[in-house]
Amino acid sequence: MAKAEKISFTTAIVTFIYPKLNEPDVYTPKRGKPGKPKFKTDWSEKDEAAETALQTYLKKVAKKLCPDADFGEDAEGKSKFGFPWKKNKDGETVFTASTGMTNKAGVLIRPPVFDAKKQAIPVSQSIGGGTKGRLKVTVGVYPDEDGITLYIDQIQITELVESTYGQCAFDEADGFSYKGVGEADENLESTDLSSSEDKGDDEDFDVAF
Repeated sequence: MAKAEKISFTTAIVTFIYPKLNEPDVYTPKRGKPGKPKFKTDWSEKDEAAETALQTYLKKVAKKLCPDADFGEDAEGKSKFGFPWKKNKDGETVFTASTGMTNKAGVLIRPPVFDAKKQAIPVSQSIGGGTKGRLKVTVGVYPDEDGITLYIDQIQITELVESTYGQCAFDEADGFSYKGVGEADENLESTDLSSSEDKGDDEDFDVAF
């Protein structure tokens, strides 16, 4: 596979599952070192036909990028080649994409996220499971060319579901009221005596589902 060759595509409108787009996800194994932080999301297609169409497309891409790979199955009937989907505990097919891109200083960069009107969505806007949208992704190849992965380039959200994690589940009550640090600082006297803030695409594969 030529190093310069890249294949990108845009998904259909899909449903996000456990999106990690506000803060990175860090895989922590039971043993060993934690993985590198990544922004990621899993997603499900709208129906079985769309699911099959995407799997067929990705298999076609895989054979183009890794022509010498073994696409057979092992003794347990599992694919020897790695694909960016899995079955969840309910037997449903879930696709996944992520990005661990960093800048020159080594700081993780969040992929651009837009609303339906192409306006940028700030990281402060909570994005929860059940959100609908589409992803522009680039296909990556495992180092040993025995699998492919999907890297997030951009995301467009068409229907937002905010995450409820961390939101207060209680009714307001009489009693203690916390004053934020910034609010408390305003009540302190000043101690300052001196005074009174792209990528090249393959035409046959750059598609939208």
